[in-house]
Amino acid sequence: MDPGTRSEVLHTFDAVFAVCHITLGGYEEAWSGDGGNVPLVLSLFIIHCIFESATMSSPTTANDGDTIAGAQLTRDEDSSNSGPSELCDAEKFCKGCVKLVVSTTEARVPIHDSLSDLVECGKTRCPLCRYFCTLLGEEVVEDGLSRKETFPVKIHILKVEGDNGCGQKLKARLIISKDDWEAWHVYWEAWHVYWEAWHEFRKFLMWKNDARGLNRGIWCHPGPVLDFKARQSTLVEWLGECRKTHPKCRNTLEADSPMAARILELRTELGETRIRLLPTKDLDLHRIPYFVLSHCWGGVEIEAKLTRDKLDRYLEDIPISTLPKTFKEMVEITQALRCRYLWIDSLCIIQHDADDWNQESAKMASIFRGATLTISASGAQNSTQGCGIHNPLKAAVQFTTARDHKTFFSVRNDFNQSNSEFDFPHDMIASPVHTRAWIFQEKVLSRRILHATQSQFAWQCATHIESETGWSYHMNPPWHTLGSHVKEYLLKLDGQTQNIRTRWWHWVREYMNRNLTNTDDHYGAFAGITDFYRNLTGDVSVFGLWKRDLHLHLGWRASIHNRKWSPLEKPRVPSWTWLTYPHGSVEIYTSVSFGSIEGYEGTAPLDLLYEAEVLNIETKWEDETNPLVSAPAYGCLTLRGLLDQGKPLPKNRYHVISCLDPDSDVDLDGGYDRFALFAHEIENGTVFCPRVLIVTSLVLKATDVEGEYRRIGEFEQSITMFLGTKAEESFPGEWRTIRLV
Repeated sequence: MDPGTRSEVLHTFDAVFAVCHITLGGYEEAWSGDGGNVPLVLSLFIIHCIFESATMSSPTTANDGDTIAGAQLTRDEDSSNSGPSELCDAEKFCKGCVKLVVSTTEARVPIHDSLSDLVECGKTRCPLCRYFCTLLGEEVVEDGLSRKETFPVKIHILKVEGDNGCGQKLKARLIISKDDWEAWHVYWEAWHVYWEAWHEFRKFLMWKNDARGLNRGIWCHPGPVLDFKARQSTLVEWLGECRKTHPKCRNTLEADSPMAARILELRTELGETRIRLLPTKDLDLHRIPYFVLSHCWGGVEIEAKLTRDKLDRYLEDIPISTLPKTFKEMVEITQALRCRYLWIDSLCIIQHDADDWNQESAKMASIFRGATLTISASGAQNSTQGCGIHNPLKAAVQFTTARDHKTFFSVRNDFNQSNSEFDFPHDMIASPVHTRAWIFQEKVLSRRILHATQSQFAWQCATHIESETGWSYHMNPPWHTLGSHVKEYLLKLDGQTQNIRTRWWHWVREYMNRNLTNTDDHYGAFAGITDFYRNLTGDVSVFGLWKRDLHLHLGWRASIHNRKWSPLEKPRVPSWTWLTYPHGSVEIYTSVSFGSIEGYEGTAPLDLLYEAEVLNIETKWEDETNPLVSAPAYGCLTLRGLLDQGKPLPKNRYHVISCLDPDSDVDLDGGYDRFALFAHEIENGTVFCPRVLIVTSLVLKATDVEGEYRRIGEFEQSITMFLGTKAEESFPGEWRTIRLV
């Protein structure tokens, strides 16, 4: 090294030590390895700076295996092949790989100029390059080396998640292509682009020292294959952390809530697992921990299900050999978490017994709300496919230092040759349990869910959503169904908590989007969610709407976009609720922004300039002894507000025909009445622009009874208010009292 380069290197060391002194409180603390693994990242950062300094003064490259920055880097003969653990000095990494390891942001990192350089570097020096060669596979490497063209090797860091402000977790793609942008373009739009150039890419994850999850079996198991026993500690950690430190996830079930009549008891006798059905009359399930299973039946007939003739036998013993694979693995998970009681619907509710079904299904909200944990077979289409706990998973490749053998960082490629972590949210949305209507309420009513998939576990509670690898997710689909059951968290408005009324309409929309095998279950499959909302808010249910601010809830819309719509055989009764549509026939959403009306954190509530008044509510269920689970028989609302009579079909603010209900039988040239529900003013940008009044109304069709109407649609009307005009002077129609049926 020439004197100039040496001076720059020493200057770099001084700068890094200064940073250590400022951030960690002293040189000794920063440089010692006793306090953790952070110094290992600093050491790589120093090497990275040395590379940069040396390159400025010397043409020596990082992949030639010669002296760089005065240090002779030689091959570690004990690490010729990538295995579960790579023992290596930090100085062994090539320049490109050092840049990758110290990266804290999304970026494209050049590794080598060609595939041959990558292979040579992996053979002679860099353990990470050696891993990349293994990731590509022998066939791809041989094919690439046989080509005349050279293709640069790059790493595209797709996503970074940091702990304490550092980039500790990376989702990345190894790309070998003629052009990095082209490879990215082709990956996403392969059906539009025809590209003949040879290219390959592989996805991988990199977890650095101190990253959350790095101590889990999925990252640190010595391997080569990861079994369920090595993964159990992660499940124990999740459950323990949530129960001890998550106030949003605590149990809020009332002490007088009815609980399940039966539950499964798991015990071990002479080293074997024994299961029996246990009546709960002598058990306090409000205090005793128990788990519940959420799974997709899938139309597969199983031997193990409770019937009247099996009841006495099951009270003695349920042969574990008769259980389908999903049930057996659920028992294993429950025992691994040291829980004694498990509730499975088909084993705890008497099948083909209408009386027992009606009695127990009415308790569904309490059963799932009171459970310590819901275990979801999220990767199984039926009860025979299992939870994936015995699928062989390859252990991650750990890179450690020869100095103390502590984990430096770990990398792993796709699980089971799939894009598991990269496509995990999409796979969860597409999974069977996220397409079934009955299972939807199980998810909403749960306080915490352990998702068991064919590739990995995932944890979901109102506080934290995380995959087994340690990657965190936000409250977006498919995770948004579960929220806190604790009122002080649920009802307050902030950036993390969704308005409870907005959440209700999200529930309605997703429920109507899910599949229901038996359409007669349309009301029962949603009854638990309705009861849950009532418990949270103290509101009164009005056939899928709510008494408090009923005039706002009436502003729902129905769409048949991407639906197979069939004309209804008879008119819906009543017409003013979405609940009377056949399940799945329409998509339901609301035009009302409840968050804006109440005001988000830091914003003023929306000022409603007009609101219709609800004078009376009359409802009747077909089975008054089982409300919510039976169909509506009659419903009439008496409303007072502005009625604009005999108008042509209205146009909305975009001057197109308003949204009519799919089942409305109307004459497009006829006149129809419009009843205003509420109105508000919108911001127009400047004081010189006219004010705009937005009126949300129902489109009505009169019946043969005087003053009685049926709903046929809903729309928003924009009214321009010029300077000097009062809002009340712009409201359409006259004040009337009507009956809506």
